[in-house]
Amino acid sequence: MAEAASCPVVLREHWERNAANWAAWATTPDFDSYWSYSTTFFDLIPPPGTRTLEVGCGEGRVSRDLAARGHDVVGLDSSPTLIHVARQTAPAIAFVIGDAAA
Repeated sequence: MAEAASCPVVLREHWERNAANWAAWATTPDFDSYWSYSTTFFDLIPPPGTRTLEVGCGEGRVSRDLAARGHDVVGLDSSPTLIHVARQTAPAIAFVIGDAAA
């Protein structure tokens, strides 16, 4: 159990160390697979108007896309730095520091 309990801490520390690089990388179109599957992703999720929780929202790019399509979004991430970036780029979206670990 101790190993599982420490996992969220290790992940949070990793994302905090790499937050600036991730935020810059995530804004580069075509740099990762998100840009290639995002259209299919949005075709498969519930329709606009739905309250949507994005777990592990990072700097908020998927949350911003969801909100632009009419979703009522809450973004959740364990990295205070990435949540700060998300709040700056999309102040109308609720971004919360936390994790979904049980």
